[in-house]
Amino acid sequence: MTVSSNIGCVIVTFNRLDYLKTALAAYENSVRKPAYVLVINNHSSDGTETFLENWKQQPSEYQRRVMHLPENIGGAGGFHTGLEEAMKLPAEWIWLADDDAYPDEKAIFYLDERIKKGTDGIAAICTAVWEQGQLSIDHRRRLWRSGLHLHDVSVPKPAYEKDEFPLDIFSYVGAAISKSVLAQVGLTRSDYFIHYDDTEHSIRIGSRGQILCIPAARVDHCSTLTQTDKVDWRFYYDVRNYYDLEKTHFPVVFAYRIIVDSLDILMHFLMGRKRKKYRVIFEGLKDACLGRMGVHHVYRPGWKPDFER
Repeated sequence: MTVSSNIGCVIVTFNRLDYLKTALAAYENSVRKPAYVLVINNHSSDGTETFLENWKQQPSEYQRRVMHLPENIGGAGGFHTGLEEAMKLPAEWIWLADDDAYPDEKAIFYLDERIKKGTDGIAAICTAVWEQGQLSIDHRRRLWRSGLHLHDVSVPKPAYEKDEFPLDIFSYVGAAISKSVLAQVGLTRSDYFIHYDDTEHSIRIGSRGQILCIPAARVDHCSTLTQTDKVDWRFYYDVRNYYDLEKTHFPVVFAYRIIVDSLDILMHFLMGRKRKKYRVIFEGLKDACLGRMGVHHVYRPGWKPDFER
């Protein structure tokens, strides 16, 4: 069987047409194709709409579907919209990926075969993620809590030598989620806009069943190393959304963080150190406390600071 009746795929794209073309070719070359590929075009302006309108008309073994959004609602909004539409479509498992994630030819096959073995108590099934020719362990993580401290750690490489292993947190890079679980826990938090939407969703999904990784199933992620602490518009959402995640799922930890981080922010202000950076952190903490989500009126896409980090 060359088409899986179990798995449908949702891809979110924004202004990366070359990546998208490579990704779609990877799905087309899969030895077991998904029931459908749904592409959410997040208001691209680089010719993506024209390309997709032509792509969906081409004959294929699987359904080709496209949604063009009237504005860019961020990755979180794109995945929320994609999941909302996919819940209406056939296939009981929904695979999520960005336009820069390329499944190898047997990735969907391995997940499909695992589903056929039985999925009682399983909420999501993930692939292994490779970047620049090497296994990237950061996409599959476990939560650790010690007293009032919470952190997540990457699942170590030896786990990938097993047929499968459990985890707590996954990125939306080759992860298939049960529709029945989504009906219970809800979809991606669109008000996160970007950052930590998949982490927060993972926690909800894991509350309803086990999350597994099947290392034989691989996705090549076309990613380059980035400076994670760079202060730009993304930094605000990184800060605010992580605070909101803690407030939602770990309120005692969050209460502790409010005290510790508020003192840290105050110290930097009083000492005159990195005041503008810590202003952004303060805004993120304040907005998380007050439940102010969505796109910030200042920290909109493209915002750049007038200071060095």
